[in-house]
Amino acid sequence: MSDHPLSDFPPVTFVGAGPGAAAHLTLGGLQAITDAEVVIHDRLVGEEVLDLIPPEVLRVDMGKEGFGPSAAQSAIHTELVAHVLAGRRVVRLKGGDGGIFGRLDEEIEALQAAGIGFRIVPGLTSAAVAAASIGQSLTRRGRNTSLRIITGHDMDGFADQDWRGIAARAKSPPSTWARLRPGSSRAG
Repeated sequence: MSDHPLSDFPPVTFVGAGPGAAAHLTLGGLQAITDAEVVIHDRLVGEEVLDLIPPEVLRVDMGKEGFGPSAAQSAIHTELVAHVLAGRRVVRLKGGDGGIFGRLDEEIEALQAAGIGFRIVPGLTSAAVAAASIGQSLTRRGRNTSLRIITGHDMDGFADQDWRGIAARAKSPPSTWARLRPGSSRAG
């Protein structure tokens, strides 16, 4: 957990919820949502994790859905800042690990612009959980020399990756790779 205080306002705690199951939430993440007054969560947070939020805590759904109804990123920033300026302890609960394709930097910049600090409680990324679910590690000596996590979506829609080129650059033995689909803990 890392702290980055900026003011007398309570810092926002960014919590990675893991890929859905309550068993994938860290103890630090559980403590943060238990201590919160407001939890602003995204659509990728699993119901098992949301059920751990105490009933007296205000839950705010600020989900995004690829090509579907979504909260604007600016609305998420506004919601975070407003609750903090009202003196509330806020957790921003993000599916997986918010630092991996989770817009964490954009939300941190919005807080810093408002003079609000933050803490980060990392979460398990879907890549690690997907590998464990099939009884494999992400890396193994002698099997692979690299690991790539590549998004399937960019800001305009589907990311146009050069999959053949990526595969061709993999050394022998081949690299482990994970292509993550939103809302899924399975690599494809």
